[in-house]
Amino acid sequence: MDSETCGQENAQKSAQAVASGIPRWGAQIYLQIQASEADSCKKRLYPKKTILFTIFAIMKKTIIAILAAAAMVMAGCGNNGGKENGEKAKQASAQAAIENILNRKSVRSFTGDKLSEEQITTLLKAAMAAPSAINIQPWSFIVVDDDAVKQKVWGDNWQAEMFLKSGAVIVICGQTSSMRKPSGQPDAEPVKWENPFWYEDCSAAAENLLLAAEAMGLGAVWTAAYPVEERMKTYIDGLGIPEGTLPLCAIPVGYPAGDEQPKDKWDPEKIHRNRW
Repeated sequence: MDSETCGQENAQKSAQAVASGIPRWGAQIYLQIQASEADSCKKRLYPKKTILFTIFAIMKKTIIAILAAAAMVMAGCGNNGGKENGEKAKQASAQAAIENILNRKSVRSFTGDKLSEEQITTLLKAAMAAPSAINIQPWSFIVVDDDAVKQKVWGDNWQAEMFLKSGAVIVICGQTSSMRKPSGQPDAEPVKWENPFWYEDCSAAAENLLLAAEAMGLGAVWTAAYPVEERMKTYIDGLGIPEGTLPLCAIPVGYPAGDEQPKDKWDPEKIHRNRW
């Protein structure tokens, strides 16, 4: 066998490797290995250089192995880097959530611009994500964005402008009782259950809404209805709230007209540990 025959054999093998779908980097390694085989072929042609060719082939294979190991190490480092970046992203997200809570403020002056349906939906989704006792979710929300209805309900209010210029007023109501089957009796008829925690559940929803407004660059303020009979009657009559449901609060939401700043309410003296 002469050197030309050796070259033809290796060329055929290389072409077969590429045709079989081996990626470019794999084909390069394959070609290097084939080159070492070509050297082996030359060894048979030139016996006196056998030792040199053998050493050269071993060196090539060793270098290829080192490069492959280095690639694996680099890949591992990349994965670790991804984990580190993921952890940093989580920490940044947590810090942003805490900052949003600390930056919440009561906004009572608005530009009069309306809110989009997407903004209103986002606010209500946040509100409905609140916890509730036994997961009853007793809340209902009345979105008032019609100027005529605003005028009817809040036109005589001493803070009328706050309501009338808001993008929308969201009245949060709670169902004070519900029809449910007795616990542990799946075949029984539903009976009336009082819900003494409705105002706590709706308060959690209200706070979620306020925080969502802050995160969205909007302003909002909690104005109470429950338990003041006169205020509740205004909403019950003006908005057609049904029996068995009470308004907890009305929250005007909109684009701030001023530059209200959050108050620092941190007070270590109000903290008690293990007992009063």
